Amino acid sequence: MIMRYFIMAVVLLTLAGCRTDQNKKTLDRAFALHQEAMAVAEEIEQQLKAYADQATSAPNPDSVRVWLAELEEWHEDVVEVPGYEHEHHHHDGEHHHHAPAPNVSAGEMLDIQQELRREIEALRLRIQRQR
Repeated sequence: MIMRYFIMAVVLLTLAGCRTDQNKKTLDRAFALHQEAMAVAEEIEQQLKAYADQATSAPNPDSVRVWLAELEEWHEDVVEVPGYEHEHHHHDGEHHHHAPAPNVSAGEMLDIQQELRREIEALRLRIQRQR
């Protein structure tokens, strides 16, 4: 009887370990997407600052203001990946505060980071089309 409980405990711990490994891999992927999205956001920010410095070759100033507002909105939506809260770099001494990680599963966090990546890429494409 004790052996049966012991075997069940070992099986449950093994399954939990596998699940933890899978969650870790999923969160690793979510964090990679987070880093990619942050790099795109940084690229956009630098590009928009360059437009401000080159009034003659820049797109319509109203467009630049709209893009800056959209970028700021996007930054407000960014959430941290659990376990990776401070493992990203800021450029030019700037710091964006990201919302703490919501209480979601690893798969849901991956979905959130995929959507954030899609949104920032869509903004980059809109800006590129206007050049």
